[in-house]
Amino acid sequence: MTTDVAHQCAVTVMETLRQIMPTVRPEKSKRGPDELSFIQFHALMSIKRHEGLSLSQAAEHLGATISTASKIIDGLVERGMVFRTTADEDRRKLMLKLTPSGERAVEEIHLKTIANLTGKLETLSPSECAMVELAMGILRSTLISSDQPIRKSE
Repeated sequence: MTTDVAHQCAVTVMETLRQIMPTVRPEKSKRGPDELSFIQFHALMSIKRHEGLSLSQAAEHLGATISTASKIIDGLVERGMVFRTTADEDRRKLMLKLTPSGERAVEEIHLKTIANLTGKLETLSPSECAMVELAMGILRSTLISSDQPIRKSE
């Protein structure tokens, strides 16, 4: 592929992601004080996918500094959604795990988001849905490193 074609493809991917993100994250305008922000939800999802994550690993997954990640995790701990535990092999190392409340929150938001997306994608024909799935597969195989597990949603 030529650099110009790859560049235009990158621009299209970035612009599309920017435009669709409001559809796939908790809706800000409808959030009450007990609802989660996108970054809080992302933190919970990272902990769910990588149980026993350290704070520095959580910061890496969030694309944040350790200080910022610490504040996010502290808020989730205070809300009873995450708890810190020490590693068996090194008691100095803290590991993050979801509480039952955190598990429920992740599941509820996931189901609401899937339902919302399903409603929007119902306007596509079966062949258009197949094209979207094909494109997503191509993006995953191209953009996600091989050491990252690829998780297909239920």
